[in-house]
Amino acid sequence: MSLWTEVKGSWSSVFEVWGSYWKLYGGWRALLVSPYFHVAIFCTAICYRFWSRPEWWETVISVAPTFLGFTLAGLAIFFSVSDEGFKRIIAYKDSDSPSSPFLDIVVAFVNFVVWQGAAFLMALIAKSLFFIWATAPRFYLELLPFLNVLGWGFGFLIFAYSSLLLLAATFSIFRVARWYETHVTTSVDDEDK
Repeated sequence: MSLWTEVKGSWSSVFEVWGSYWKLYGGWRALLVSPYFHVAIFCTAICYRFWSRPEWWETVISVAPTFLGFTLAGLAIFFSVSDEGFKRIIAYKDSDSPSSPFLDIVVAFVNFVVWQGAAFLMALIAKSLFFIWATAPRFYLELLPFLNVLGWGFGFLIFAYSSLLLLAATFSIFRVARWYETHVTTSVDDEDK
């Protein structure tokens, strides 16, 4: 097998799994109708004084690893539910649904990780591209403030949205906890009859 064939196969696999995630999430429509995205736009607007100045990216770079650690803890809690009967119930996908409740919870966490990763990457790029070019052409110097506002605003929007997805992931765990409580209560009630 040639190197080129392996590279193509590797990228094909990446596109397949990302496409599967994005489809299960709901795609662009789900993003655009998301209340978390709407709040992120609002937060980006009111935080203009913060992100329109250099070094806003330091906050993102320092916070993102902690958020990603939360993700691992949340998934560990989710997967630690030891009741196999409950796991089977939530992993069941009926023919009318695109996914099972189990996969919906996992997608919420994957979505959080994807956007946190994007925010972290944008912050690193913003940090690495911030430098003084003393001999820059005049048009560049005139255009740069507008490019900064666009790029930094977009980067902060991604960070704000990914931060709010922390709530979405948290509430997906809460939803599972409620389901589990109902499952256990029903099981105990059935045993008592």
